Amino acid sequence: MKSSNFICLTLIVLMSCLLVITQSCVVYNKVPVNLDQAVEASTKSINFSKSKLYYKSGDTQKCFKVLKKQDHYYCNKRKKKMLRLDYSNTIIDKDQVDYVKTQDKTSSIIVGATVGVVCGAGFLYLLGQLFVDAAFDAAFE
Repeated sequence: MKSSNFICLTLIVLMSCLLVITQSCVVYNKVPVNLDQAVEASTKSINFSKSKLYYKSGDTQKCFKVLKKQDHYYCNKRKKKMLRLDYSNTIIDKDQVDYVKTQDKTSSIIVGATVGVVCGAGFLYLLGQLFVDAAFDAAFE
């Protein structure tokens, strides 16, 4: 019985880690867009749409939002520093960008919620198993 308790505790820890890791999961749309469409997606709602830039060289760059000022495009990046968020803008060379993928907010929410529900249910099940095993051991000692 003691080995089953160890296995249950190990699974609880692993499921908790999985839950924490996937909290910031971002799902991107399958259909690529151009920079102007990414700017529109970034500015049209209160919850900004994250974007991922794919360059012709094979490199990628993640942006909190894509901005356009005059004829220049900027990648707004968000960095967490202690208790505040710092934002920085880097210039995007539009000739080097192959395509852009924007965040699919619906899928991101569904994936986050599904992982949360599955991990929560699994956590409760394993916790119940630990209590049942402990009660069973106590009853037959």
